Amino acid sequence: MSTFSTLMRRADTLRRLENDPVRFEWWSGYIRGLRRAHHGEQFGTAAEYELWMSAVVRLIHHAQRADADIKPD
Repeated sequence: MSTFSTLMRRADTLRRLENDPVRFEWWSGYIRGLRRAHHGEQFGTAAEYELWMSAVVRLIHHAQRADADIKPD
């Protein structure tokens, strides 16, 4: 079995076991990144890539806002 297949299987297992919706989405993005790294520019379109990357930026921004709302005692 190839390294790609092994990593895909592990990531898919971890994604399916994940209860946190944010982490589930992270694993989905990780799997997409593995596919893009394996298949190169042939995987997906430029528009799809931009859509996914904008979602990542929104997710990071949301996490940063959530962290800023937590006040240390």
